[in-house]
Amino acid sequence: MDQMTRRRFMVTGIEAFAFAASCDAAGIKPPSYPLNAVLVGADTPRGEALLKWSKKVPGFNVSATLASSADVSAALSDAAVDAIVCATPPARHAEIACAALKAGKSVFVDPPVGLTDAECAAVEAAAAESKGIYFYGDKFAASVCLKAGVEAVRGGAIGEVREARSWDHGEHYGVFHELARKSLGVDEPVKVAKLLDADGCGLTRLDYAGGKSMTMERPSKATLNCGLYFLDMPFASVVYGTTGSMVFAPNDRALLFDRNGALAKYWEGRDPESVAFAGSLEVPLRNLDIRQLAHFAACVKDREIRPYATLADALAVRRRYAAYS
Repeated sequence: MDQMTRRRFMVTGIEAFAFAASCDAAGIKPPSYPLNAVLVGADTPRGEALLKWSKKVPGFNVSATLASSADVSAALSDAAVDAIVCATPPARHAEIACAALKAGKSVFVDPPVGLTDAECAAVEAAAAESKGIYFYGDKFAASVCLKAGVEAVRGGAIGEVREARSWDHGEHYGVFHELARKSLGVDEPVKVAKLLDADGCGLTRLDYAGGKSMTMERPSKATLNCGLYFLDMPFASVVYGTTGSMVFAPNDRALLFDRNGALAKYWEGRDPESVAFAGSLEVPLRNLDIRQLAHFAACVKDREIRPYATLADALAVRRRYAAYS
């Protein structure tokens, strides 16, 4: 064995050991034998990323890749395939999920579940009758730092909380609205005022008991395309308090600002388990995708393990905010 081969062997062994240790600390069991998956959407940036990260998960074997428009029937009829990883544009999410679940395969799908209520209902029905599992790849629901930000606000980090503003759109329907609502510590609004255009884009103001309010914005496609949204982010939330504010942002970030607008504390999307896994190996874990794929594999192999965000969780959030827009 030459020097480079020995080094690669040692690093791979360290990675596997560190990965197993981090999964154990998080209550996640790595698969004891390969999970054979087919990735649909390999021609998209998301597909390229998931394919790359899957190689970092011991036991996760992507046996084939397909383009977003490809026919998946051959993969679904292959007994050697355990799961489908869907990285297509949102228009095919529900179609592929339903087909996979009806074939008894497990499926990993990013938000949204579907583009319409009918699509979401079809996925829900297929999942209820399938021996496969539906894994909702919502890394925001898995984010330790976003949860820490909510807890900090609820614990008084920005003083008395009265107002929040939230930007969200179809691909992450309601996620950042939900972060704002949980930070406010409220349930159902007592008044809803809408200022929406024909496409359902615009503003909705929700007034709650105790004088608290949340303004929800769903940017139009034109706004998104021009990049004219908050901090160049198509989805985010800001919660305002008497002594500061909290920003929940993409890429798993929560930022606490004091009353003068200075950054007082910063949470990023590298939770303790991910840091333990990465160590000094410089494994890219900022976006949680590796941990999501590992969790998906563990859920498929051990049905007692619960996904970060279930299909029921995803649909409950969607329905809550669909009712207000």
